[in-house]
Amino acid sequence: MKRLHVLLPATATPLLTLILSLACPAAQAQWAWQWRDDKGHMVYSDAAPPPSVPASRIIRNPNSRTATAYEALSAPASGVKATDPNAAAKPGQPASGVAASNPDEELRKRLADRAKKEQDEAKQAEQAQRKQAECQRLQADTAYLQGGRRYGTPQADGSLSYMDDNQRAAAIQRNQAVLSANCS
Repeated sequence: MKRLHVLLPATATPLLTLILSLACPAAQAQWAWQWRDDKGHMVYSDAAPPPSVPASRIIRNPNSRTATAYEALSAPASGVKATDPNAAAKPGQPASGVAASNPDEELRKRLADRAKKEQDEAKQAEQAQRKQAECQRLQADTAYLQGGRRYGTPQADGSLSYMDDNQRAAAIQRNQAVLSANCS
């Protein structure tokens, strides 16, 4: 028996994959729903998530609408019967208790919140780095002053003005006060 060996160019594999994926739509819709459960684990299913899963944790659904998970259920997400006369709809929500939301708006809001959080964290890290550098400068300055060497500060005319012992002691005391207050 002879075997047929076919060598395909490198571009044929992605093309065959595309053709087979288009030919088998059932394989594409195998996991129509995707969400995170209460423990943070990813859940894939062909059925809608339970009503206890908030819309913000639904990642993918077959209709690309977040509210579809709740519409597929017989009972509303709030647990209140839709025929209950006391169940008044809140502004911006339908009477069934299902939160009407636009996934694009939610995504933009989450991305904006994440960007703001990252920006705040970066600003805090930069401030902490500046504070640490200032503390190290003060420690080195205090050690230099305590070493008994002459300490000169430049004047406007370019000459140096040297500290006497009283000025040195006052500068050491100031530096130590700042170090104890800000650099623990």
